[in-house]
Amino acid sequence: MSHDLIASDYSAIEAVVLAELAGEEWRREVFRTHGKIYEMSAAKVSGIPLEDIFAHKKLTGQHHPIRKKGKVMELACGYQGWIGAMIAFGADEFLSEGEMKDGILAWRAASPSIVEMWGGQSRNWRPEMYGIEGAAVSAILSPGQEYGYRGTTYRVIGDALSCRLPSGRYLTYHRPRLSPSDRRAGEWAISYEGWNSNPKNGPRGWIRMRTWGGRFVENIVQAVSRDIQRHSLVRQNRQGYPIVLHVYDENVAEVPKGHGTVEEFEADMTDLPAWAAGWPIRAAGGWAGRRYRKD
Repeated sequence: MSHDLIASDYSAIEAVVLAELAGEEWRREVFRTHGKIYEMSAAKVSGIPLEDIFAHKKLTGQHHPIRKKGKVMELACGYQGWIGAMIAFGADEFLSEGEMKDGILAWRAASPSIVEMWGGQSRNWRPEMYGIEGAAVSAILSPGQEYGYRGTTYRVIGDALSCRLPSGRYLTYHRPRLSPSDRRAGEWAISYEGWNSNPKNGPRGWIRMRTWGGRFVENIVQAVSRDIQRHSLVRQNRQGYPIVLHVYDENVAEVPKGHGTVEEFEADMTDLPAWAAGWPIRAAGGWAGRRYRKD
């Protein structure tokens, strides 16, 4: 019996999860409706009306030039990235460093709930533990005590910092330590021991790694996105779509030819766990065929 592959991937799942976890309402509304986050982000930071950006595409068949700025900011800024992150996503090809800085600050001003989620250890030069970073630092300072922010909690158990996700799953940071920050007087730098596979960060193997609010949020968002995907993988297997591969946010099943549909497959991907009920998670662009491909 011949078989086909059926595949689809999630639409901007990390951006949706970040918006939901942070409670950034205008972003949540974008994903509930048209989903054009690059265009909306560009409109927010540039002042160009969203309708004009859409009209340009309708009139010319090409994206409005400002969209590429919105795209690179969405890719670079969500986890507290600065100019280096913008450059990593190619912003230096069309923006000066000054324009990148202005864009980052405008992006942050337009997304205050995400900035609040990153958190920190002071406001207006006064000590204050808030957001995810504040919760993590507080937990390290007070072992055994639990501190949280919007459904994510931290607690030190033994010599490990445990992060409890909304799904109930844990992320673990081994041997967490605080040391005086060399960037902000009176604050703590956070580090832990982890396995390094990126030569840019030092030798391969167990090393001490630094982290901060934005990076904690990146860990959380990617883990929560994975929890949603895992829920769909289990469901799809039970629904007669045996999963043979998953690539980042894409699920791939192998089925007897003529069995099932792309639409049913995508519907299973967006059947969400109770803790994510109502989130505007979408799967689109699916395909069926004999060979794996990337569209």
